[in-house]
Amino acid sequence: ADKQENNRDAYLSQTVEALRRLFPDVHGCMTELCRPTQKKYNLAVTIAMGRFMDNVVDNE
Repeated sequence: ADKQENNRDAYLSQTVEALRRLFPDVHGCMTELCRPTQKKYNLAVTIAMGRFMDNVVDNE
């Protein structure tokens, strides 16, 4: 399961980088942009974002 998750994360990172090259308004994934200032809030932020964690953020 760990290897599969790492492969998925790598694929997501490559996809976001490709989108950034093609579209200058792409900022990145929610996981990159929404990091809590204190680690104790990491679980709460993860649960609050839910299925939207891997969404790509842009200016539109």
